[in-house]
Amino acid sequence: MKNVKSVGIVTHTHTHTHTNKKEKGITLIALIITVILLLILAGVAINFALGENGILKGAEYAVDKYQNKAEQEQNELAKVDDYIQGNRQTEKVTNYNISETLELESSVDHIDEENSYIKKYGNVVDMQLLVYFKSNIQANTFVNIAKLNKKELIPNKTVWEISIAGANLGNAQITQDGFITIRHSNSTYAYYIRLTYIVD
Repeated sequence: MKNVKSVGIVTHTHTHTHTNKKEKGITLIALIITVILLLILAGVAINFALGENGILKGAEYAVDKYQNKAEQEQNELAKVDDYIQGNRQTEKVTNYNISETLELESSVDHIDEENSYIKKYGNVVDMQLLVYFKSNIQANTFVNIAKLNKKELIPNKTVWEISIAGANLGNAQITQDGFITIRHSNSTYAYYIRLTYIVD
């Protein structure tokens, strides 16, 4: 018998997978797109902040406008002060008797006339009053002190001033009807009032 040799055929199959390369390609594209989008957003944000109509320009404009307005107000106040000082020096001074010029409210005990005055320089009125009430006046409440009975001392619009009593701030006003009113931060019975204003 002949020996028959069996020859085994070995087949080797080699398969290549491209999955990893595709995933890497997609990830790289996504990264590039993300970077581009971030750069665009950064450009928009920088333009929004630093551009011609940006936030910083708007803030600078607001600051300049505020400073110009403040300077304008200071100049106006200086003009009024110069006008008042000029009138004091050149105009005839008229002194008014306190008790004859003011009709006191019933809540007022008296006005210290030795430390009070009402003067008129041309059309500028300068008034200082030290007022004593019969009892403490409630804080932050508007209270009438008196009414002016001299028409030439009454302004054509309400005039406000900041007045001081001790270390506490308050407000005093004289209305176009001639009423002198105060509002103080603390409850007290004595008030110092200073009003300077222009009448027509």
